[in-house]
Amino acid sequence: GLAIKGRMSVSTLRGELRNVPLKDRSVAAVNTDSQIDVDMSDRLRHVRLVKGEVWFEVAKNPDVPFVVSAGDVRVRAVGTAFSVRRHEAGVDVLVTEGVVETWNVNDKTRRQTLTAGNEAYVKRSPMP
Repeated sequence: GLAIKGRMSVSTLRGELRNVPLKDRSVAAVNTDSQIDVDMSDRLRHVRLVKGEVWFEVAKNPDVPFVVSAGDVRVRAVGTAFSVRRHEAGVDVLVTEGVVETWNVNDKTRRQTLTAGNEAYVKRSPMP
């Protein structure tokens, strides 16, 4: 991975798993053949899932949202644990602790709130 002032890029090879401590004390468990770009600031903790799957254990900080983006799908948490898996047509979200909110930026009317033990599949927007 590469790290510059709160920004970091991490990728794993096929068969490789990596636990990555983040600047805010959260942890990202990056699954095999996956890639994330992390940008931690005082106002927003943002992780872009480029490909693959990541499980997050999010450090509690209600003043600074933790948002994962996977294409046009967003997942927001405060202090929780959840996984996000990116597919060609959408994103799987599984909550193992706490509560997250998920939505597609092109259809904000269909926001979903998920609690521990629940999962959802959020469709990506069709390509024009």
